[in-house]
Amino acid sequence: MEKASSIKVEINRCKKIIEHQLGWAIDFVPTRREYEILVERIFDKTGVLLSLSTIRRIWSDDFKNIPHKSTLDAMAKFAGFVDWQNFTEIDTKGEFIPKKKNSFSKIIMGIIIILTVVVIILTYQYFQVKRVEISGPIVFEYYQESDSMVPNIVVFSYDVSNIHADSFFIVESSNDYLRKRLKVKIGQMTSSYYQPGSYEAFLLADDSIVGKLDIEILSNSWVAMLKYQLAPNDLPYYFYGNDIIFDGLLNVSRDMIVNNNIEISDDLYTVLTNTFNSDTFKMGNFNFETRIKLDSIETYLTCPKIYISLLFDELCYIPLVQYGGQDKLQIKYGNTYMTSNDSDLSGFGCNIYDWQKVEITSMDSRTEIILNNEIIATILDSTGMGKFKGFSLSFDGIGSMDYILLSSIVNDTIFYDDFSVAY
Repeated sequence: MEKASSIKVEINRCKKIIEHQLGWAIDFVPTRREYEILVERIFDKTGVLLSLSTIRRIWSDDFKNIPHKSTLDAMAKFAGFVDWQNFTEIDTKGEFIPKKKNSFSKIIMGIIIILTVVVIILTYQYFQVKRVEISGPIVFEYYQESDSMVPNIVVFSYDVSNIHADSFFIVESSNDYLRKRLKVKIGQMTSSYYQPGSYEAFLLADDSIVGKLDIEILSNSWVAMLKYQLAPNDLPYYFYGNDIIFDGLLNVSRDMIVNNNIEISDDLYTVLTNTFNSDTFKMGNFNFETRIKLDSIETYLTCPKIYISLLFDELCYIPLVQYGGQDKLQIKYGNTYMTSNDSDLSGFGCNIYDWQKVEITSMDSRTEIILNNEIIATILDSTGMGKFKGFSLSFDGIGSMDYILLSSIVNDTIFYDDFSVAY
């Protein structure tokens, strides 16, 4: 077997282990959201930033060249192994794959050869590999064009003249963690942000993170964005404020889609979002409540979903899915991940085209998720959720929201909107 073909076989074996951990079924086709979750989880566990496009290519078997060793190491570590080499040496049952030898003398000779090669490699790496050295202060900062607008422009300023490395990059979570190479050591870089929310930007020297920025893109009102799963790099279609409030509901209607010549297809999805400063609320105890549904358009998805995201410092997102799709769900709350593979998430199935009342109640490290007045999940997580920053609701196709409420555990209202008054 050729080396490239052998590595692809090992990559597919590693993918299956990861898919099992994530609760993905054999025929599961990940959406952009699932890929984003995987990127986040790999970074959380390994500290390695993989781009969304890299993950998508690997899972689509759409890579002409063998992935970089750091990518393979990150996948192996996430799957529970030391690194890629360790993964390839161990079979799926946790046993070392035996190497065939004809005699004891060949075993001794093989050990001597391996030890010799290891010594040569380590000696070469010690003298040849350059380590990142920092001899003074580092500048990595930004400003944004507006504090209440999308799309928004962010300008980074950097000074890496005190860092000794071969190459420098800025990596943004908003840009699928793709690396943008810096051509000079002191300069600026302009970037566009197309969706409200919380983002991260990293300054890299070679493969080392030497700077990090938290970026808040605020809307300060409701914004609707329509995008396509199969065209993630296309710009969204935007609708703002008064244009998406009708008869006490927040939504993008089918007529709006048709009148704006937006193509209706199975991969169309809508995001309703509102982000803002909320310094008054930083506690972990809260009550959340909303009433939502999916609206019917000419699509043929078998088990469409709605994702509800509460944008704290620590992200909280939960799904609803049409009956029958409960085997392909993921939940994140603080440091807790739950999947259909390791948890009973059957209660998240519903008739998603009917109105669904969703509540999340968190108090003293105990969080209950309630659907139509019935508890469907309980999470025990002591993570402080941090500062509250807004809401984001994602609908396969289009959807509507009747009202939304966030309050403290003693019922002090943090945010409420019943869409009875246009902006």
